[in-house]
Amino acid sequence: MGEEQPEKHDHRPRVAQMRRERRRQQILSVVGAHYPGPKEIPATLDDILKVASISKGTFYKYFPSLEDAVSAHGADLARQMILDMEEVYSPLSAPVERVAMGFQLFLYRGLSDRSFAAFTSHIQELPQDNLLLQYILADLREGRARGAFRITDVDNAAWICVGITFAALKRIAGGAGGEGFIHETVTMLLRALGAEEAAIGAALDRTGAALNARGPAVFSWWRSD
Repeated sequence: MGEEQPEKHDHRPRVAQMRRERRRQQILSVVGAHYPGPKEIPATLDDILKVASISKGTFYKYFPSLEDAVSAHGADLARQMILDMEEVYSPLSAPVERVAMGFQLFLYRGLSDRSFAAFTSHIQELPQDNLLLQYILADLREGRARGAFRITDVDNAAWICVGITFAALKRIAGGAGGEGFIHETVTMLLRALGAEEAAIGAALDRTGAALNARGPAVFSWWRSD
């Protein structure tokens, strides 16, 4: 009886997948660096192809359009933002404060970096397992359970939060914004969720103080001016 031969593993699918992911990230890296282009004029697909040294056929293997690639880059930025804000977001336990903190962080980041605002405002859709959406859903469910938010449909309320966030970021990307704009927008969002006025004021006071105290040390993009 012959010796049993060790099972051979075909590594080609895994290697091919790694190559596809590297190419996808290369395209997104070029999109991030060159869209929008000089003088804030959005780059064209031909501009991106030239810098990335790829053909249209290769590009379309990964994204249906340039707008989809811009949206994907924005989603990556939003996901990283969620991870970066953990240090100031996680210690909060009150749902109204957590929503206020998360919303303010995205808008202040956009105010400090208009490119961030431009890309995240181009996000077309968030999958159900997206980290940003999961955080919002968790806070809304907890807030409803505690009576802090007067909402009936948590999923619908979450999409309203997402829509307001991206709409505000789009305005910031276009040159609007400032501390007053952010304060007023957060206030309106919390009112839309049914939070009490006293809770809204307290949440804005506490999160504002925390951001001013810890923002410069935690976030490289934070501006104190």
